[in-house]
Amino acid sequence: MKTSTAVTPTVPLSLVAVVWASWPRRIAEQRALWKHFGRHWYFYLPLLFVYLWALDHIGVNWTPSLPYHVVYIEKHVPVGRGDLVVFRFEGGEIANHFKGQRFFKRIAGVAGDEITLQGRNVFINGTLVGFARSRAPDGTTLDASDPGVIPANRFYVQGTHEMSFDSRYRVNGLVRRDQIIGRATVLF
Repeated sequence: MKTSTAVTPTVPLSLVAVVWASWPRRIAEQRALWKHFGRHWYFYLPLLFVYLWALDHIGVNWTPSLPYHVVYIEKHVPVGRGDLVVFRFEGGEIANHFKGQRFFKRIAGVAGDEITLQGRNVFINGTLVGFARSRAPDGTTLDASDPGVIPANRFYVQGTHEMSFDSRYRVNGLVRRDQIIGRATVLF
């Protein structure tokens, strides 16, 4: 005699059902976390202040434009030729550079210095400071910086790496004094 075995299809739980079912557990975990923070506030509050201070005063360089990786940012100090500075990029958005992004560069030219071009070679006061590439790594066309005298409250900034995106290019241009966040002191 044949017996039939009925196969019941298994229905997978939908993502919504899984999330809905785990909701009470998530709420309980959140409450437990906030209770932990409340009980140990004396430990976490100083950590929060250190974290907020570090966001404003420590800079991290992930690019090869300079050989430094971490700097301390001194705000409201005078800057001049040769200083390493951190500034907000105000040029056009190009490749992976966005308006407001922090850049580390060294000041190579100050007010009164003369920028000249010979082909794509860039000179400041007759000294070669770099070569302006014609294209960014993503293929975008790059125009060399405009020749002329650097006006007051502007700086020509440049990285040490040949692929550095700096004042050699018109889209970045000269950096205004109000763009400078501060002078950078190398930590490592």
